[in-house]
Amino acid sequence: HNQFIKTEGKYGNYILKLQFKLTGTEGFINGGVQFHSERISNPDFEMIGYQADIGDGFWASLYDESRRNKLMAIADSAKVERLLRRNEWNDYEVHSQGRRIQIFLNGEQTVDYTEEDQNIPQSGHIAFQVHGGGKALVAYRNIVLYPHSKK
Repeated sequence: HNQFIKTEGKYGNYILKLQFKLTGTEGFINGGVQFHSERISNPDFEMIGYQADIGDGFWASLYDESRRNKLMAIADSAKVERLLRRNEWNDYEVHSQGRRIQIFLNGEQTVDYTEEDQNIPQSGHIAFQVHGGGKALVAYRNIVLYPHSKK
């Protein structure tokens, strides 16, 4: 099953910057950065919320984990292939401002999404995932969270 390391605090309206590296040898090689997320009780190891996805077919896209269970915004695959440094460190940014979410891979925007469902929380925990079902290693470093400036 999936494994997550989550923050103790909850956050909204921020810019999250980090670096990730994904490597793996077999199976589903995938990870992600959860945000506006909560732990769920069944199963208790899982999270519910948005995910800036990491892995083939999902790179730099916005997934809704354990809620709608689908991609909410899909990054352009040609752009991702041009930007992605496979098996190396990559820069990732998540911008959260109100109901607007933007994802950036190696300095270029891949997602610009506005949540229309007023019932979906726009704050919560941040967590780092390695997906179950494969032999994968996801490493995260240089994680910095900035308050989003009001414009």
